[in-house]
Amino acid sequence: MDRDTRPDFASTVMIPSIQEFIKNPNDVAGLTKKIEDRRKRDNDGKKEIQNEGDVVERKVLNPWESYIHALLFANEGAYVN
Repeated sequence: MDRDTRPDFASTVMIPSIQEFIKNPNDVAGLTKKIEDRRKRDNDGKKEIQNEGDVVERKVLNPWESYIHALLFANEGAYVN
């Protein structure tokens, strides 16, 4: 696993598998089969996201909103007390 590993795959498939390997390091073949079974069960985590929330209207930002958006993303906004 590296920094690009999907957290859902790591937490549901790989971390339990590593824990099993630590408990029984001699059963590598059985462990790899369990990893594959878990991966297939979880559909490899590539299924579409199911958003259960409300539909949000999307619209083009006006010039001021675009300016503020750019400031926030550039981390140049100042906190006024």
